[in-house]
This record gives sequence, structure tokens and C-alpha cells, in this order.
Amino acid sequence: MKVVSYYLGLFLRIFSALLLVPVVVGKFYGESFVHLEGFIIAAFISIVLGAILHFYGKRENPSTVQGLIAATLGWIIAVSIGGIPFMEALDMSFVNAFFEAMSGFSTTGMSIVAVEELSKSMLFWRAFMQWVGGLGILTFFVAVVSEAGGAARSLISAEADKTDPGSIRPSPFNAIKSLWYVYIVLTLVEVGALYFFDMSFFNALLYSFTTLPTGGFASTAGGISAFNSLGIEAVVTLFMLFGGTNFLLLYRMLQGDIKSLFENYEFRLFMKIMVAVAVFIGLDLVFNRGLSVLDALRTTIFSVVSITSSTGFETAAINSFPEISRLLFIALMFVGGSLGSTTGGIKVFRFGVLFKVVKREIRSFTLPTSYFNPVNIKDKVIEGDELTRIVAIVVVWLATIFLGGLVTLAYTDLSIVQAVQGMTSAMGTMGPVFMEEAKIVALPPVVKIFWALGMLAGRLEALPILVILNAKFFGE
Repeated sequence: MKVVSYYLGLFLRIFSALLLVPVVVGKFYGESFVHLEGFIIAAFISIVLGAILHFYGKRENPSTVQGLIAATLGWIIAVSIGGIPFMEALDMSFVNAFFEAMSGFSTTGMSIVAVEELSKSMLFWRAFMQWVGGLGILTFFVAVVSEAGGAARSLISAEADKTDPGSIRPSPFNAIKSLWYVYIVLTLVEVGALYFFDMSFFNALLYSFTTLPTGGFASTAGGISAFNSLGIEAVVTLFMLFGGTNFLLLYRMLQGDIKSLFENYEFRLFMKIMVAVAVFIGLDLVFNRGLSVLDALRTTIFSVVSITSSTGFETAAINSFPEISRLLFIALMFVGGSLGSTTGGIKVFRFGVLFKVVKREIRSFTLPTSYFNPVNIKDKVIEGDELTRIVAIVVVWLATIFLGGLVTLAYTDLSIVQAVQGMTSAMGTMGPVFMEEAKIVALPPVVKIFWALGMLAGRLEALPILVILNAKFFGE
């Protein structure tokens, strides 16, 4: 564990600096240090704990398992410390603060606070958590496991290179720079676009911080719908779509290679799924809710992109849609966005592979037993080990939702649909749920903790959670 301790200590010292950014924002808007003490306390705890772990730790190349453990523990510690400002400013319990912070860092967007009661520094922190969580903590994971050599490096690129051969840059450090280049450039472009459509600079910054990482925390009462602006909705829709796309493809797009984006198997499937579902939901709204075609189109496009990308912004409450549409939304929550993106869900590529597995099995009935019958993606054979990993992730994902649904039903009076959909939203880091916000606030602590851990499991693709629960790894 000394190797894990070293990298956790390194991470926490960096994290302490991030906790001071809202202090600068708060002072800019005239807040006293008394109102900002939660951030100062959290930063102090982070740097002290980081120093202790660094002193105890040992610097050497981590194994793949040690990298996974460091990443998972890094998340849990960051969320625990990141919740301290909520405890100080809003007098929240640890469980509620942990839930809000986990929802922020995991980019889930399921909130239990009223934004109209928050100071500028707290509004900034909620949005900044999602921006950091969308890519920053992923960067920490990449930086740690990249030092483990070939085995860990292959773990980083194991999924993305199946959808876009050769897109992973050979140096992990260069890959990190490429990701941050895309992230920062697109964030700044969105800030400018929202400001152009008459959103204040502060709100434009905060909504950009929560759009690209597909987080969904609203910074104003009523969220995006309160602006009642087609221009703002169009900008947010576009950048939610970017957030749901493989960032290495976006990097190539910014380099002028737009063709590779539309040739990518996963991106094309991602778009096909959204278009198909949007058609069904649009027709559902026209015939069962009486909306005009234009109003249905506007509402449907925004909602489908928001759910598929796991952002969770709403211009119409998800619970107000007809039942057929709500069922389709749940299906989208399972699917999610692209590998190598900031989205949640099982991911489009994995569903595409599973669909091809089904097609292969159907095809096998008409082929000789000796015939080679592979699963292909763009003429690339998906090997047995890769298929096994995909199946394992899907099974763990579904099992966690089932278990979370059971826990929710055991401790609440929610319906089966609400319990399962709530846990699906948590695992998929989606945000929207088929219940009133007051019911989420009133959830028992055990359910909130379970949903929060579901957010973590979904954000880390579930399998690292199993690694850290395997006791023998703590001896490393």
C-alpha cells in the first residue's frame, strides 16, 4: 500500500490547490472569509493528509492493480473532502454533503440543494467540481497508471482504440495534453457562445463547466428552461453532444480531421440511436401531448441529447413525458455515450459489440461448425478476452442496479420503477429521476450512500470497485 499512499499524497496536494479557487471567486464577489472557511478547512485537511500519505508512501512504478486502487481511493477521499464546504456553508450532514459532492465529481447532477440559497463561491464550487471530475480526476488516473508500464498503458487505451484504431497517442503524457487541449478550448468556446446569447458571464462560465463534462448541475433556479432561449438551448445541445463523443476524436476534429469523426463506428451508432429515439419521442409528444411539431422537435432533441450524453439538463421535466417516452429515456440511461468521453452509461460501443454477438449467434445456425465466425468492428476482430471484459462490465453494471433497487425498496416507499430508475440514473451518472426533488432530499442516509457509491461505480466503469474490494490487493 506504500506505492498507493505515495500517489494519493501527490493527488491530495494538487487537490488542495483546487479547493482554494472558490475562495478567490468568493472574495471577488465580496464574500467574507467566514463564509469561505469551509473551503479553507477542506484545503488544509487535503494538504496535511496528502503530506502524511506522501511521507508514508514509496515512489516506484505502480502495478495496474495499484493504479486502480489509487484512482478509486482518490475519488472517495476527494469526494469526502470536497463535501466539507457544503457542511460548513449549508449545515449539511456528512451523508448529504458526500452525496452532493459525489454527484458533482462523478458528473451525475442529482442535487439535493436549492441553488437560489447558494453564494457565488458555492455555485462556482458545484460547477467546478463537475468540470474537474469530468476530466481532471481521469487525468490523475491516467498519470498514475501510465507509470506502470505496458500493462497499465494498455488498460488506458483498451477500449478507445477499438473504436478508432491509432487514435491513442503513444505517450500517456501527450494523451493527457491532447485531452486537456480539447477540454479547455471547447469550454472557452461554449462560454463565448452562451455569453453571445445574453447569458451573464458568470452563468455562462458555470453552465459551460457543467455541460462539456456532461454534469448537469444547474446554476440558476429553473435551469436551462428559465432562460427560454432557443439560442442557449442550441448551444448547450451541441456541447452536450461534444461531451458524449470520444475526446480523442474531438482532438482530431480540432486538428482539422473532421472526416474521421463521421467515419468512426461508435460515433455513427451514437447518432443513429439518438435520431431513432428522438423520432419516437417526438411522435409521442405530438400525438399524446398535443404539442406542435416544432415544439416537440425542440423539446425532444434537447432531452434526448441530454439523457444520452448523461448530462441531465431539462427544458421539460422528465416525469412530465408520456410513459412510452419515459421508458425510452430509461433505455438511453443504460446506453450512455461514447468510450473516451465524459459520459456515463454502459457506453454505445459495448452495446454495439453485444448486438454483433447476438447477430453472430444467429448467423452460426446457418454456418458449418468449422466456419470462422468472428465479431468484427470495421474489419477489426474483437477478441475473446475483450468480449469477456465487456460482458463482465455489463453484468456488474446490471447487478449493481438490481442490488441498489432492492436497498432502495427496503428503506423507502418508492415504487419499483422509481427505485430502479433512480439507481440507474446514479449508475449511469445521469441525474434526472422520475420523482420530485423533495423525495430525493428525504431519502434515508443508507439509500443516499448506496446511490452515491453507484455514481462512483458507474464513473469508474464498475470493475475497479471490485478490485479494491479484493482484500489480497491491499498487501501490494
